[in-house]
Amino acid sequence: MRFLERQRHMTDQMFLVILFAVFAVCAFSLSMIGANIYSHTASVMNEDYEERIDISYVTEKIRQWDEKDSIEIGSFHGRTALIHTEKINGKKYNTYLYQEKGALRELMVREGLDTTTMQGEKIVAAKDFSVIETKQLYHIKIQGSDGKIYQNCVYRHSRN
Repeated sequence: MRFLERQRHMTDQMFLVILFAVFAVCAFSLSMIGANIYSHTASVMNEDYEERIDISYVTEKIRQWDEKDSIEIGSFHGRTALIHTEKINGKKYNTYLYQEKGALRELMVREGLDTTTMQGEKIVAAKDFSVIETKQLYHIKIQGSDGKIYQNCVYRHSRN
């Protein structure tokens, strides 16, 4: 009789150990699935952020600067640049949007001052940047740090 009780008691303990092991495996699996989903979501959000921020920034600058004779596409130390010219307190200032050393940069300086491309504020990581104007339409093309090319077209309301 005692032998049957011991064996029954041992079977109950084994059942509990196996049940705990199954629970532990399920909990670990769910944690790994959750971590994988989080990692994928964070990666997609980062890609979307990079795509939206650089194109949106340049688009918004063009819209913000949309005044007669204030925007031109030119060169800044050998780099393609979007150049905005404005007068502040009677002095001319140029704002340059350009790509340098893996980043889209912006630099605002008084006209005639010596500058370098590294003085610009880093906006977002970018391998390449180009802007082409066709009539009143700006074609923006930015190659992100991931190598993907992002494009947008912006209509300019004012005319030069």
